[in-house]
Amino acid sequence: DLAVRFGKKLIIQDVDSVEATVYPVLRGDKVQQDGRNSLRVYHVSRSALPLTEPHIAAVLCQVNFTTSAASLTQQLVQAALCQEKPQLEIRRGELLRREEELKMSLHQLQENVLQELANATGDILQNKELLASLNETKRSSSAISESLEESA
Repeated sequence: DLAVRFGKKLIIQDVDSVEATVYPVLRGDKVQQDGRNSLRVYHVSRSALPLTEPHIAAVLCQVNFTTSAASLTQQLVQAALCQEKPQLEIRRGELLRREEELKMSLHQLQENVLQELANATGDILQNKELLASLNETKRSSSAISESLEESA
């Protein structure tokens, strides 16, 4: 009750379903005494199945911390790789950074194209500077896409 009134954090453990008395709190119908809307409600459950009732899903943000076999496998491979071949792990890290840089470059190119098209005046098919810029962007985008496909 104090957490709701004063906008604190409320942790409800071992939740299998949400009680009807909590719905107004989740919807934000309760008003805090100081007027701040900083209440955070955390439902903790050991169940792997999420709360799927539509009226609950509409007001909750569900985070699933369940460990999967694929993620454990990836962590084990990474640990073994670090132990056995540290230079390969260093190379893998460099490749991942490069891939992220390429993705960011591709996104930036897309943003630039949209900006240029938005700022274009007159007939865009007659604007030679715009067409040259779009062709250059297309070449760069193709090169980046090919690099990303090779790294995958």
